[in-house]
Amino acid sequence: MARLDRLAREDLDDAGCESFDRIVGLRGGAGGLYSLLLHSPGLAELMAATEAYVRFESRLALTLREMVILATAREVGSQYEFQAHARLARQAGVRDDTIRSLALGEDPAGLSDEEMAALLYARELLQKGSISDPTFKAALQHFEPRGVVELSVIIGHYKMIALFLASLDVELAPGAVPELPLAR
Repeated sequence: MARLDRLAREDLDDAGCESFDRIVGLRGGAGGLYSLLLHSPGLAELMAATEAYVRFESRLALTLREMVILATAREVGSQYEFQAHARLARQAGVRDDTIRSLALGEDPAGLSDEEMAALLYARELLQKGSISDPTFKAALQHFEPRGVVELSVIIGHYKMIALFLASLDVELAPGAVPELPLAR
């Protein structure tokens, strides 16, 4: 049970309904996380726009984006975010053994140099709060400036979501099996 009520369209004023409709247009729905973000409709709309870009328009490969999101969820201990994106990662073609390794904070076997560079970048940024020159240069070599910017924003966006979920004590859906080996 979250600390705030989940909101539906009928709970919102006219301006909130407009934001709700734009969120649905961007991402196909306004449930889950967005039912809580809608306590601030304008902010929810901005978050949805960022999410829509990083999830659907980024030049980074979908499997790579989902692995980075999983690594982010693992590093910040977000069971809810990891669970949601483990499902999306599987749909994108990420192997179960890769998802298990990410849940344990291990380097998955069989990753490309590009995928490994992205995971190292994410872990370093989240663990140290900065990126070393060698890690940055490796990411730049694989992803070019645009990709490095997108990679950084994906990590920051999903860390922000994880902290938001933690602040409201959002739990997994009833019956969901935790995939992270954490007490959270």
